[in-house]
Amino acid sequence: MDPAQHDAEALACLRLALAPGVSPRLAARAVARAGSAVAALQRPLRWWRGLAGVRSAEVVEHPSRADPEPVLRRLPDLQAHALTPGHSQWPAALRAGLHDPPAAVFVRGCLPPPSQRRVALVGTRAASAYGLRVARELGEALARRGVCVVSGLALGIDAAAHAGALAAGMTGCATVAVLGSGLACCYPPENSGLAEAVARGGGLLSEFPPDMGPERWHFPRRNRLVAALAEVVVVVEAPLRSGALLTAQEALDQGREVLAVPGPVGRPSHEGAHALLRQHAAGVCTGLDDVLCALGMVRPAAEAARSGLVLPEPMAPAAGPGRILWNLLDPDEPRDADRLCLESALPVAEVAEALAALELSGRARRLPEVGYVRT
Repeated sequence: MDPAQHDAEALACLRLALAPGVSPRLAARAVARAGSAVAALQRPLRWWRGLAGVRSAEVVEHPSRADPEPVLRRLPDLQAHALTPGHSQWPAALRAGLHDPPAAVFVRGCLPPPSQRRVALVGTRAASAYGLRVARELGEALARRGVCVVSGLALGIDAAAHAGALAAGMTGCATVAVLGSGLACCYPPENSGLAEAVARGGGLLSEFPPDMGPERWHFPRRNRLVAALAEVVVVVEAPLRSGALLTAQEALDQGREVLAVPGPVGRPSHEGAHALLRQHAAGVCTGLDDVLCALGMVRPAAEAARSGLVLPEPMAPAAGPGRILWNLLDPDEPRDADRLCLESALPVAEVAEALAALELSGRARRLPEVGYVRT
């Protein structure tokens, strides 16, 4: 395809992505039926409405009326760019496995190259200290192994996974956040600082126009892209009614492998993950080695033991007061400094210094007027 044809096809894809009433599924169906986005735009409105079906016909407007120029002018201000399926950087994962791939996506930062492995870490916004610790440690450990961590920039598990991947301090694309809003409308606003960090250490991706705010119906669409971009999806902590379970189902529908982290028995925030395990829809994730096994990067634990292969150890502090206190801390039950002094038999000054170091390293968190928990 010569450059002029390529540019025309890319512009046509942008029109499809921005056209009112044209869903990703309808756009994909139209391109497949017409042979190209350019050819689809040349079809009359009645053809589009017939393709949409009776329920959606009335809301469909002809996509040729959509104007991509304001969006294209807006992107440089955001240090962002648009990608369409014919672009060399279009993620291969969005070409297959999805019945409703986006006609275009908008990216700030970078996306992982085809050779980089990708894992999604997802879970509840109302995460426990245990879930936050697991998400952060898994995110950091995966990034240290060169794996790109994919998530949705939500509060809770998503944010911990992104933060963990960035904490690894690796070069390249450490993490990708898929947004349920446009690139200029960070949601939730509490994560705007994290979004900036993700854009520097990885990438932000959205299929929505840059200035579009979050809507409830955006998030299932975001979840399907999280699942599509990952080779393995790990549900860290999720209740029975959770967007993370929708992401897991999307992954299963797309033929991806799903893992779930077991949590404390009887905790509602872990019941969704436990249901996946009970239904044999997900494999068990007890640490980094389980995820690497699912990726094919290491052999299963039993084989590794026979061959002498050393699997990664939990990310605990080095020996010393910090290690002693870290072992005493619980993810869910806070302990105050006095209790830790008593249980560790360490001097008050050493306990204070070690707790400060654990906080700075992200291994502990102080809950005001309550005490410390392991994170």
